[in-house]
Amino acid sequence: MSGLATSIVLATSVLLMLLWGKSHKTHSTSNDPALCRQIIAGVLKHKTQSNILSPHQAKAIANRHLPIAFGIDNAFTRSDSIHTSMFVEKVKPMINLSAEQWHSVSEFARVTTNHWIEHSFPGLDHSCGNSSHKEQSKVRNKISVDHNCIKVASLAQILSLKIVLWQIFDQKTQDKTCDESLLKLAQSINRVWVSSKVKSNDNDIPKFEGDVLLQTSLENVFGKHDRPEDNPLNLILPSFETMWRVVLRTFLEIKFASGK
Repeated sequence: MSGLATSIVLATSVLLMLLWGKSHKTHSTSNDPALCRQIIAGVLKHKTQSNILSPHQAKAIANRHLPIAFGIDNAFTRSDSIHTSMFVEKVKPMINLSAEQWHSVSEFARVTTNHWIEHSFPGLDHSCGNSSHKEQSKVRNKISVDHNCIKVASLAQILSLKIVLWQIFDQKTQDKTCDESLLKLAQSINRVWVSSKVKSNDNDIPKFEGDVLLQTSLENVFGKHDRPEDNPLNLILPSFETMWRVVLRTFLEIKFASGK
């Protein structure tokens, strides 16, 4: 009897080990650039299992929160290749810049930042100092209190957004008085972007149609739009939302390296 029980236990253990080996997913890392590019492109072929989703379908699933939160309809949210190809053909001329065009972009950024240096940054925070507002009021007539602060993240956001408008939307002439509206739009986009990313359930994702602040900020800059495919955010999100973080990181790296 004990021999039979032992055999049953051994057989069960072997079966469990086999099942565990099949179901347990192994994780690995690679420093091979070619392999990494295949993974990013979604073309890495497994020995026993092929991709069940096309690259467009996989991208649309990963970005399913974007149409809900931003009311957009573009190549990053669609699963069909035809719509994607049309979007790419439309955007290509906007982003494939010559050396001369890149120089124009950098010159625009330089002129813009110089204007802020001379005339103050939009949304300048006058309450960042150690002194309270009342204390500053008492000494305002005696000394100049220099406690004005510029949030570097806000600076990177609005500068990136202005470049997007200049290059992608071909707004070569921009009213400096609209900078405050651009800053509000940039902050609204980032707020919704972060909020939509942290929500695991689609029902918890903030709805574009219910976000009055985002809609108002967008309307103040671009006017009204009636259809998701006409939403300016279709072009703004892929360009601005990534670029401003790169700009911010670059600024911090240069400042740290230079010690200035």
